[in-house]
Amino acid sequence: MCNATDPEVEKFLHEAYGMDNREFAQRLTELKGGKVYFPELSNYQCKQMGVGCKIHSHVWIGDEVVLGNKCCIQAFVFIPNGVKIGNDVFIGPRVCFTNDKNPP
Repeated sequence: MCNATDPEVEKFLHEAYGMDNREFAQRLTELKGGKVYFPELSNYQCKQMGVGCKIHSHVWIGDEVVLGNKCCIQAFVFIPNGVKIGNDVFIGPRVCFTNDKNPP
């Protein structure tokens, strides 16, 4: 995870005022050594994201999701709130997680 005292992080947080959520998430991911492909085609606002993550286009990640370090999320993935993903995880195209604890 990023060190809160890192000068790059402090600069980013200062610049973040006025950014929309999508731009904020993209810039934070890139600051942590990750890559976002076509961020305008995705919706992701992770609660916590590790370093070095790669997120492809058409991805939906809920705001309560936790991603570990060096995760790779392929295109058309849906990850709802409540999902925790560990380190070095590859999630292939069109994977759909569910958070329904008691399905009918």
